[in-house]
Amino acid sequence: MPDIIDLLRDRLRAMSFGDARIIFVLGHPRSSIGKGHLAARLASLVNETATVIKYEGMLNTNDSNNHPSPTDDIATYARFCSDVVMGWPNQILAGEVVRDFIDTYGGTDREHLMFVPHLSQHLALHFHAAWQACGSPSTLFVELGGTLTDQELVAFALPCVAQLKAWHGRVGVVLLTEVFYDGAEPKTRPIRQALSDAQSFGLQFDVVFLRLPAGSPQHDIESVPSQVEAKLRESCVYGGRSPVIVPVPHFSTEALDGYREHLARYVHFLPHAPAQPALTQQACSEVRHG
Repeated sequence: MPDIIDLLRDRLRAMSFGDARIIFVLGHPRSSIGKGHLAARLASLVNETATVIKYEGMLNTNDSNNHPSPTDDIATYARFCSDVVMGWPNQILAGEVVRDFIDTYGGTDREHLMFVPHLSQHLALHFHAAWQACGSPSTLFVELGGTLTDQELVAFALPCVAQLKAWHGRVGVVLLTEVFYDGAEPKTRPIRQALSDAQSFGLQFDVVFLRLPAGSPQHDIESVPSQVEAKLRESCVYGGRSPVIVPVPHFSTEALDGYREHLARYVHFLPHAPAQPALTQQACSEVRHG
């Protein structure tokens, strides 16, 4: 019987996303920070075919509610992206991935099944199958449920993202986080910790969407991201560099009405945009303040 390594290698060798880009959306330091709202609106703003899928780290759900999350991200996707459906392919449940993995490769005649690299590689195949089932869009947003350091992501989902980044050159990783700000200077320790934690999996964030405190005046929305960039460069987490920092209002129900229009100013910062030249931090700042 062929070894699992050979079986996975053959399947991965045949896997191709073509020229499509895949953008993973993660959140920190809490789960209910608004990743679904962000991903859905970004997908509606790119100048190409796009959709969003949700990866839930849970092992199961119940009969009465197809979506295990307390907030219905799939319904949010459907508001902005056509053809989004509840369940597969716009929803991937970790339990289904694990069950399929055991059914495919398990049994007493095989040995040494591991979360990494085997299960993480199998998850990559699930992402590819979901992308194809969505019609092979030019851009695929993948919202990873939970927070960056949740064990259900750490176990094999984050290693999967790192491997996909190595296999497919058009994989981007973005973070939605929030800044603590007392009016004097932004507190960036949680952000620096998120950047450091991601690096332990071989991941660097291309863009950090920075959610500001409720009621922040306009001059803070314009100035705080630059302060955060400077502090991140000083921290040397990324060797004296900073990912692009994009300000996001601390939205309430009312603010959501203008959220898509706000993001339209920054959608070109998304990684691997077609025919989009690389932007320096100075250029980012000029656009932000312009």
